Amino acid sequence: MAAGALFFDGQVLLVKPSYKPKWEIPGGYTERGASPLAACRGEVQEELGISPAIGPLLVIDWAPSEAEGDKGLYVFDDGQLRPKQVTEIKLAPTSCWLPGSPPQAILKGC
Repeated sequence: MAAGALFFDGQVLLVKPSYKPKWEIPGGYTERGASPLAACRGEVQEELGISPAIGPLLVIDWAPSEAEGDKGLYVFDDGQLRPKQVTEIKLAPTSCWLPGSPPQAILKGC
C-alpha cells in the first residue's frame, strides 16, 4: 500500500527521489500497521520537512506489479501550500521538487 499528497494551486508540486527515474507527488509506501493517512503524513514530513494538515481522500487506485506485488494507492487532497509553508520546505537529501517556478537552489542536482 502507498499514500501520497496532491498539492495543487494551478500547478502540481512534484518531487523526484534520487532513487527513482520519475517525478511524482510526495508520498511513499506505508509502514506495516500504519493507515494510508498516517503514511501520507509521515512521507510529506520526510520528503518536504513540513507537516501541513492532510485533506480528504481524493482517490484510491490499484497498481499491478509483478516485481513488487500488487498495491493499493491512496491520494489525499492537500490543496495549496501557504507561502510560509513553501519557504519552510526542507527536502530530504534524496529528493528535489518541481513547482511551476522552482527556486534554482532547490533543483541543484536534479
